[in-house]
Amino acid sequence: MAKLNQKMTYSVPDDGYLGQTVSGSNKATLDYLGPDTIWVDVFKEDSEDGAQKKGCWTSQPIKTNYLDDGDIENYDGDDQTSAIEALPVPLDSARIKIDCTTDAHICAIWTQPNCTGDARGSYDRLPQVQDKLADGTVYYERPRDDSIPPDHVWSREESSWNFDTESWDLVLHKTFTSWDLIREGRNNTLIETDVKELLPEGAEKDRWTAYRQELRDIPQTYEGKEPHTVPAPLSPEDEDNRAIQEANPDWQPIINEP
Repeated sequence: MAKLNQKMTYSVPDDGYLGQTVSGSNKATLDYLGPDTIWVDVFKEDSEDGAQKKGCWTSQPIKTNYLDDGDIENYDGDDQTSAIEALPVPLDSARIKIDCTTDAHICAIWTQPNCTGDARGSYDRLPQVQDKLADGTVYYERPRDDSIPPDHVWSREESSWNFDTESWDLVLHKTFTSWDLIREGRNNTLIETDVKELLPEGAEKDRWTAYRQELRDIPQTYEGKEPHTVPAPLSPEDEDNRAIQEANPDWQPIINEP
């Protein structure tokens, strides 16, 4: 087996988590606890409909030289580099070999969380930074800027292999929301829950009234905060489902199909 346990140091965004500029001045350092070689299948060409982009990951399983995803016959746990390199590659794809001894941070984009920073596979065990409200309430927590995992810096779906330079063009994760989207979603939820105002007076109506006021207060509560750090309030229905789920781990909510 060929498994690494080494430090990796790499650049992270200048403005921290989900920032969109990298000058190289900010660095993160984490342990890499994964394979020393991985293979990533990428598309050879763009597709006509734009669904496939040249050099981007095909979403096929990542192959490593010490784990078998079912393609290798008579797997015995030994180094499988020769066997993997002998496997056929789909006609529309190329199989890119990455040496993790020199590019551990790139390998970490595609490997599992338990290969980065903590053998227990949980990013919430990494050094954290907390965003708090004025009263000290913690409303958002994430890995500290010097401990952002590589797959939270770069997008595995958007990054691509450059066939000309034979190197990876890494693409930063983009902010996935905005204050405009937050307000739009908040307004839609208020419209959808207007009917709760017709509930009879009592504890259940009070819960929905408080929830709807919490929705209205989002811009004031989180004024000046980054949009991606703004949590969505839990509705009374979601709170009840969560309580049932915690008490009965196998329970699933009933979804009424239209």
